[in-house]
Amino acid sequence: MAVLGAVSAKAQALSGTLPEGTPSAQTLAAWERFDGQAEEGEWAVVYSLYVNPLRPGLYEVTRFRVDRLEQRRGAAARRRADTEKLLWNARPGTREPLVCYERAPHRGWRTLWLRRWRWRRLTQGTPDYQAAMFAALRVYGLHRARLGLPPPG
Repeated sequence: MAVLGAVSAKAQALSGTLPEGTPSAQTLAAWERFDGQAEEGEWAVVYSLYVNPLRPGLYEVTRFRVDRLEQRRGAAARRRADTEKLLWNARPGTREPLVCYERAPHRGWRTLWLRRWRWRRLTQGTPDYQAAMFAALRVYGLHRARLGLPPPG
């Protein structure tokens, strides 16, 4: 069973950056946006779904992060953050695969002590890309449940 709610804590929010080449923050601000979070078993999900007004009914950009909740005896669950994903339907209606990015930590020899983040594009067909697609399907299902809609199919 999923526990659904609105995004509340800044620590659980998605990043303030976007990958280069995707719709800008200014563009996305003009689109319809659906934010949410859910906890399901040992997983916590935070997401934002964006609908381009030129293409109603299509989530053209999907951002999400699926974190693992670690249960500790006698204490509240600890949230272990995963990487944020961004899916972009860059060419709707063409049957081209979604463009997928992951916001992952990056450390170089100059920044060993710093945790820096950068967006990297995931290649279609790789295990990371496929895992992101399956996770996105879970996010869409959780969002449908939040809206009170039955599961698809």
